[in-house]
Amino acid sequence: MENKTLSINRNREFRIGLLVALVIIIYLIFHLYSFLKKNELPIYEVQPGSIYTVSQTNGMILRKELLVTTEIAGYINYYFSEGTRISKNSTVYSIDSDRNMYDKLAGNASEIKLSGQDLQELKKLLQNNLVNVTTNQISEARSEIMTGYQRMIDKTLLNQLMEIVTQTGISSNFNVINSEASGVISYVYDEYTDFSLQDVSKYCFTKEYSAESLYSTELITANSPVYKIIVDDEWQIVVMLDETLYGALAGKDTATFYLDNNIKVTAPLVCFKKEDTMFAVLTLDKYMSNYSSKRFIDVKFELEETTGLKIPETAITLKDYYRIPEKYLVAEKQSILIEEYQADTGEVTQTRHSIDIFYSENGFVYVDCNDFPKETYIYDEANGIRVMLYTFITKLEGAYNINKGYAVFKRVERLKTENGYVIVKRNSISGLSAYDHIALDASTVIEDAVIY
Repeated sequence: MENKTLSINRNREFRIGLLVALVIIIYLIFHLYSFLKKNELPIYEVQPGSIYTVSQTNGMILRKELLVTTEIAGYINYYFSEGTRISKNSTVYSIDSDRNMYDKLAGNASEIKLSGQDLQELKKLLQNNLVNVTTNQISEARSEIMTGYQRMIDKTLLNQLMEIVTQTGISSNFNVINSEASGVISYVYDEYTDFSLQDVSKYCFTKEYSAESLYSTELITANSPVYKIIVDDEWQIVVMLDETLYGALAGKDTATFYLDNNIKVTAPLVCFKKEDTMFAVLTLDKYMSNYSSKRFIDVKFELEETTGLKIPETAITLKDYYRIPEKYLVAEKQSILIEEYQADTGEVTQTRHSIDIFYSENGFVYVDCNDFPKETYIYDEANGIRVMLYTFITKLEGAYNINKGYAVFKRVERLKTENGYVIVKRNSISGLSAYDHIALDASTVIEDAVIY
């Protein structure tokens, strides 16, 4: 009898253990399946940041330019590329009246070899034009490389030409021309070459702009312009202003701006009016050679800096809250009186309920709408007034903080929005702090749900 009872107990223990094991296995399989099916929640770390209010306009470049003409007619060969800084008496070009020298050079079978210095310059040229080149800059970079390479070949050709002159004595129709001054060389000519600040008018910005290249493979006549020398590193950009931009810049001694959305510069500023038009002139002493071929340039001003916490706009959402006047609060402003109907007696009573205040401001407290049904009546005991909570509903902007592994709504105070990012106020009540982790896309979040 005793053995039989022991067998029954063992079988019962076995079945219970098996059942527990099955429950654990099912639990693990369920959570493993949930984990595998779970979509990864992209996370963003809140960073201190700034957004600038900007205004873009068009600027006209003024500089001290010396236009050089040729005294004789002929075919020209240049030896420096656009924007190159040269010294006085540098060989700028050669001119052959009848192409006799160039034809002799063409018949010369000697191999053109670049010097070690030329190869170093070519390497630098390639590095400058192939590193960090955007798609929009490919054509310009290719042109710079080809032009620079051609100038190196031309220098070598010039040396060969001089050897031919020495050997043959034919030089009457061939001339080598040196620069009259030092500066930056340019081959772009337009009607504004001799302009000064006093010559600038509204008309300069409204008429169609045209310029011509002084490069030519054709026969040019005597007294034709062949190149320009920009003789001073100081240059000016004149911009035409609207009333808003004039109001933002007038009275300032300097301005911060971007040249062609690329180089950030702070430069002296002077605003002035001429007839019925408002202008600003910016004076610079750097980067002039970068824009030697340009007359007009995009100028983007930084007018105002907004600092705070920078977060993606996709992280921001709206949530409903009760905006309750403080006069409805009781018990040291930590509770409200809620009207309740007693079904057994038919009486209406006021019952005190504590509230979780999200934050308070200007005589109002904000309470999560999930804490009480919207049809709830609250009671103003001092004035004998009852009102439904539904009438207090408002929306707050915020983001979901997930520092603790679950989603918690935090309010944000938007200061500035630009290019998909928002600057929000730092250290706001019930708000975000620097380096908090938030959900990158608020639309994918379930509040209070475990994230990880």
